[in-house]
Amino acid sequence: GRASGIMPDALLFAFDAIKPDSIAAAAALEIEEVPLTGRCNSCDRTFISEEEYVLSCPHCGGSSFVITAGRELDILDMEVS
Repeated sequence: GRASGIMPDALLFAFDAIKPDSIAAAAALEIEEVPLTGRCNSCDRTFISEEEYVLSCPHCGGSSFVITAGRELDILDMEVS
């Protein structure tokens, strides 16, 4: 997710750097970046942000909120043969 702290370009660069001459030489890495999503505890509204960090609710300015998506880094599929 956007707030995971992972830089997609850096991850792809590192992945491509370790592939040659390995069992993963033909492997491909696809990254789907999930936007940061949260729910404000003050106004109870949900919000989506394209930013990596959120300091306040974009609706009411409240500083008490829960991040509900955007911090994850999940491997969704892998094939090994």
